[in-house]
Amino acid sequence: MKIALVTDAWKPQTNGVVNTLSNLTETLRSKGNEVEVIEPQQFNTIKLPKYNEIQIAVNPWRAIKMLNSVRPEYIHICTEGPIGLAVRVWCSFKRIPFTTSYHTKFPEYFKIYLRIPVWLGYLYVSWFHNHACRTMVSTKNLQRELHSKINKTEFWRRGVNTNLFNPNKKKKLPYKGPIWLNVGRISPEKNLEAFLKLELPGTKIVVGDGPMLKNYRQRYPEVIWTGYKFGEDLSEYYASSDVFVFPSLTETFGNVCLESIVSGTPVVSYNVNGPTEIIRDGVTGIICDDLRDGCFKALELDREEVAKEASFWSWSNSAESFSNNLEKIN
Repeated sequence: MKIALVTDAWKPQTNGVVNTLSNLTETLRSKGNEVEVIEPQQFNTIKLPKYNEIQIAVNPWRAIKMLNSVRPEYIHICTEGPIGLAVRVWCSFKRIPFTTSYHTKFPEYFKIYLRIPVWLGYLYVSWFHNHACRTMVSTKNLQRELHSKINKTEFWRRGVNTNLFNPNKKKKLPYKGPIWLNVGRISPEKNLEAFLKLELPGTKIVVGDGPMLKNYRQRYPEVIWTGYKFGEDLSEYYASSDVFVFPSLTETFGNVCLESIVSGTPVVSYNVNGPTEIIRDGVTGIICDDLRDGCFKALELDREEVAKEASFWSWSNSAESFSNNLEKIN
């Protein structure tokens, strides 16, 4: 296959979308596919307000010239930003088949940051994706949720790097236990304060960065704030913690939950889309309405049973799922 991945989110950004797309690209190439990634560093960009590490293309129409040069068999638009929008409009005008994927609940985020009504955000989401041959989504629950908004959705299984994330990375952390971990972007939409406010014994650790870091660090000085961690350093935090606490209410998937589970660390989450299809309640974590109660229940879970879940997830299976969805447009 000769595939063009069109995305407004790419390295050096640190988030679940970039993690998914970079692992997908690497796996597809390892299987003999030719993958061309059209991403922000190939354009003139400006920083997105409040998300300064995110670069927004100001000349996204350059993507059309790149596609004409590459001449891919399949065009997959990963994001709804300027680059994705330019390619979506061009493909629709030229009647070129394309697929999309839905990674982020932008309507909910727009309401938080810009006070744009959620219904208005979903008007854009519907318009953007409904011209695609297929829109790939990460969970069956999300597929059902989007049923009235996007015409043709298709399930796309995700994966995790079990060579990097596994129980063997466990080490003794220099903090009083139990260790309660959260990994992710430190921003309002992550509902992180639901975790920070919990009265729990031991130590809370937050790995990540974002616009609320300075504010939260001042208000919750007892929390260990590590900033971003990558590779082996990150895998050690996952494997060495006792419970991963995931308070977000707006996730489409939750890659960090999966990384924790394959590391042998159970996850506590609210009963929301994304985590509910990753966590096996009572086995690999706890799905709950009371986060504090869920934390104590998670401490009792068998870490060996948690880690066994790794056998169900692989990037090879994820890439195969993605490729099969592309082939369905023919």
